[in-house]
Amino acid sequence: MNTPNLPTLVTRTHPNPHTERSTMHILYTGTRTPVMDDAALSDVTLVHVPLLRVEELPVDVEAASQWLRLPCAVVVVSGHGARVFARYPQLTGLLTPAHVLWAVGARTAARLDGIVQAQREGEGVPRVRVPDEEAQHFEGLCEAMRAAGDTPRRLLLFGLEGSPRTLREAMPAYDALELEAYGTRPTPPEQVAEATGAQAWDWIVLTSPRGVSALVEAARLAPALTTARMAAIGPTTAAALRDAGLPVDHVPDAPDVRALLREITAQR
Repeated sequence: MNTPNLPTLVTRTHPNPHTERSTMHILYTGTRTPVMDDAALSDVTLVHVPLLRVEELPVDVEAASQWLRLPCAVVVVSGHGARVFARYPQLTGLLTPAHVLWAVGARTAARLDGIVQAQREGEGVPRVRVPDEEAQHFEGLCEAMRAAGDTPRRLLLFGLEGSPRTLREAMPAYDALELEAYGTRPTPPEQVAEATGAQAWDWIVLTSPRGVSALVEAARLAPALTTARMAAIGPTTAAALRDAGLPVDHVPDAPDVRALLREITAQR
């Protein structure tokens, strides 16, 4: 199932011989490797085929430098944003104890934490903060920053090009500089079709409206992709599915991939 130039992760677990359940086949299409609870993996085949490719973008270093010369919070909402921040030592080198670092989740925090390790050892840069485990998504991050009490009023975000969610809208009382640090481009549909094969999927998980558009294009070559139940990470992606004439069979209460996978694997 692996296709050259297309990162595909296949996580397999064999059916439990003590149950009558057949193996559930899930196609996960987000850009990052999915994390799934071990208990939910029983009788599940999880296949990761990203529908979008991530491209790092050049950022306005001068504007970011000016922002970092005053107390501010550096905010990253994905590992991609953390990686772009790391590319600019002229920015990471400006971090001081007056800065606050926020990451959307534990994995992103670990990546950002590694970036600033040298600065912390020398100058006491604070550890990266994350929302509580059940709130590790964009909305939960904004709420955690507001509730913290000591988040500076200036925010510096390394985010997604053209993101429908912005700090300016979510946190209007703060002054935000939002840098488009990375973008997404559709994976060629022929590569998606080859990677997914003729498998009869029980579920396909979509994580963005752009991913929905890429799925529609790939389905022209692999019609089996439209016969599965569709799970959307949130209401915006769900709306894109409906606009494309595809079903919306599950949307989690909060846009959390682990919770979504746990919930759909419970639907046998």
